Amino acid sequence: MPVLLCAALLANDTRVALYEDGSFIPQLNIAAFERLLRAPERFSVQQWRLTGVRTTVFHRLAELLDLKISDVTPGKGDILTVVRPLCRFVTRLNDYASVKQ
Repeated sequence: MPVLLCAALLANDTRVALYEDGSFIPQLNIAAFERLLRAPERFSVQQWRLTGVRTTVFHRLAELLDLKISDVTPGKGDILTVVRPLCRFVTRLNDYASVKQ
């Protein structure tokens, strides 16, 4: 059963987000799956769907991140296609930028 869960998460990685202790895991990797298998109670899964205003915001963020619209068309790449690069950008901010309000 754990192998099927990992396969399902990978197959739907643009529509399903994995959280560990409430924190978004931007990149599904072996380390995350090992932690998931050892302590599944610490994880949650959330499915994303784009509708209404979210679709407009989604496309604007994709433009700002220089992502091709074909890469972020629902069904081909969904909201996590935009969120993951955004998370990588934020994690690279220096200490001053990350704590400044």
